[in-house]
Amino acid sequence: MADAEPRTRAANQRAVTDGKIQGAALRLLATVGTDGLSLPAIAKESGLTTGPVYARYGGVDDVLVVIWDLYLRDALVRVLALQAAWVNGEDPMPDELRDLFESPSQEMNALVEVMATVRRYPFAYEVISVQIEECFTTIAAQYSHVPRSQLQLQLGFVLGAVFAMPIMPSALVDNFIEAEHLLRMMARSREGWDARSAQIDTFVVPIPIVDVEEPVRKAFLTGALNTIAITGVEGASAQRIARASGYGFSTAYNYFQSKEQLAEEAIRIVMFQLFQLNVNVNRIQNREAYINAVIAI
Repeated sequence: MADAEPRTRAANQRAVTDGKIQGAALRLLATVGTDGLSLPAIAKESGLTTGPVYARYGGVDDVLVVIWDLYLRDALVRVLALQAAWVNGEDPMPDELRDLFESPSQEMNALVEVMATVRRYPFAYEVISVQIEECFTTIAAQYSHVPRSQLQLQLGFVLGAVFAMPIMPSALVDNFIEAEHLLRMMARSREGWDARSAQIDTFVVPIPIVDVEEPVRKAFLTGALNTIAITGVEGASAQRIARASGYGFSTAYNYFQSKEQLAEEAIRIVMFQLFQLNVNVNRIQNREAYINAVIAI
């Protein structure tokens, strides 16, 4: 009996330490993303030394898998179920769904961050990507009567909105709520249901054509876009961008103050293209073309 008490105390202490580390990792994911997630950063955020953190995790890959398992998989299941039930139902919008747009939780912010960046972490991607697919497959089976194209639009919108919140003006919250009601209207419309039998063409959003006159500047922006599309911003090193552009990176400093400025300008071009796609949808007169474009976006 005397031996059991120290073991129990040790187990309790370990559980407390686990909780501090896991909570710190979740907060970092929700606030600074995977870019700011490192084992030393987790130790600092949790108020612990690095020893307990390194004793539990070999790197960020391990942390992502644990946080996914503890918090984020269930968060994804909840939000998919909540969105599908409301858009395809009759009840007023529940507070929990409205909160996703007005004040997303730590779990939601961490969820969209992991879904957006997990491909950079091979071990975590191997584990998490399969489970993400399972979550979507499960909800699709529950709503098999809803056209697949509509369900994809419904589920993709809510996740995309939460992801976009930090970079969009707060005034757009009302637009997100309005878009939710439009999704419900589409779910009820005859045209929307006709999309079940419509031939939906795959629409690939291409790397934008850089519309600048200076050829060297254009080459660097194009090289940055092609590199970022493959590696993400973090993996887009100066050397990789230079190889893709066909120039030595030192030449870039004649046009950009830093790699970050180059990447920012390249991403701005992509953002403009995506906004333009949304604008162009509203100019389409043909119903089938309209449906294709909406689903593509």
